[in-house]
Amino acid sequence: MNKKVSVGITVAFIFIAIAITFTATMIYAMKLFDQKIINVQERAAMYDRISEIDSVIRQNYYLPVDDKKVMNGLSQGYLLGLNDEYTRFMSNAEISAMRTSASGEIVGVGLAVEQNASGYAVVKQVVPDSSANKIGMEAGDVIIKVNDEDALVLGYEAVEKLLVGAEGNQLKLVYTRSGTEYEVEMVYDAFESTSVIYGTIDTIFAYVRFTDFNALTYGQFDRAMDELMQNELIRAFVFDVRGLNTGSDLSVPASILDRLMGQGTIISGIYSGEISKVLYTSDAEQLQYPAIVLVDEQTKGLGEIFAAVMGEKENVRIIGAQTAGKGTYQELVTLSDGNGLLITVCKLMACGTVDIDRTGVTPDFIALSSEEFVLPEGVPDKNSDIQLKRGLEVMQTELFS
Repeated sequence: MNKKVSVGITVAFIFIAIAITFTATMIYAMKLFDQKIINVQERAAMYDRISEIDSVIRQNYYLPVDDKKVMNGLSQGYLLGLNDEYTRFMSNAEISAMRTSASGEIVGVGLAVEQNASGYAVVKQVVPDSSANKIGMEAGDVIIKVNDEDALVLGYEAVEKLLVGAEGNQLKLVYTRSGTEYEVEMVYDAFESTSVIYGTIDTIFAYVRFTDFNALTYGQFDRAMDELMQNELIRAFVFDVRGLNTGSDLSVPASILDRLMGQGTIISGIYSGEISKVLYTSDAEQLQYPAIVLVDEQTKGLGEIFAAVMGEKENVRIIGAQTAGKGTYQELVTLSDGNGLLITVCKLMACGTVDIDRTGVTPDFIALSSEEFVLPEGVPDKNSDIQLKRGLEVMQTELFS
């Protein structure tokens, strides 16, 4: 009798569970359906608004409407509505330029620049064997004219774009150095960009600076590390990502970090719906030497992720200024017409737990550089580089004890 009751109760529970599951499924499906209906209605209202604007403009605007420009404008306007400065519309030409930059292969005069307080483009790096290098331009030179046009009138972004061009074409520049003006002509040449600068400081410190994260960076880093590790006098490393705000391929810094970090998660991402995914991990092999990482206000994006991950290593200290705070990652989606959308797909988390988006990387030791200081082409001088000098002091007191 007890057995029969037990079986009956069990069957009843099964039916109840099925009923609950069915009810929950129906409620979820109804909510999903309602949400879809709302979305359809919202989209219909959006299309009606665009159609109404188009009709009014075509009836009243005093000039002919350029449909191609309107279409691009609509695309850009839609993305502006997301309130995300990193999600943007990209023309075919912009996509081509981005891919060229990511390859590390450049056709230009060999100058990397940054904007100073007055709005001028200041040379921060001259590529070896480039046209600019051959005519004697140096870091710190201020570009005041390009092709006989005033650099301020052109604007910084236009000046920067004019430093690359079709191979064989010429570029005329006027620049100043220590108050003296120089007028030069250069030819656009094809060359491999140098994104890893390395050497030694005071014999015992290995110095490695990243100026970009592109397709050539890991190979250059690997060669630099192999050479530096052969030096038996080396006791510690200095990694420098100051001014590093370029790079679009997350796998590049991840590959570098894999060589430096111990076993575990290097980078994860938070995607739509708060879904977390591990993107890159590291094996057990790691850099055994103590290290410092130099950062500044211009360290942005992949440079920040590199610093944040390294900062989780026990024998590493971050030195410098608060970084820019770009902790999201963008991917390019090409549209049917050849243009594209650069879309923020996730928020990056250093070592799976450290969120730097909008806040940036906070140094373990704050050290602000002087306004006059410009990073040289090679290894910086510790006596004129406040941040480097402070970092070496920290190395001696914190990491060598």
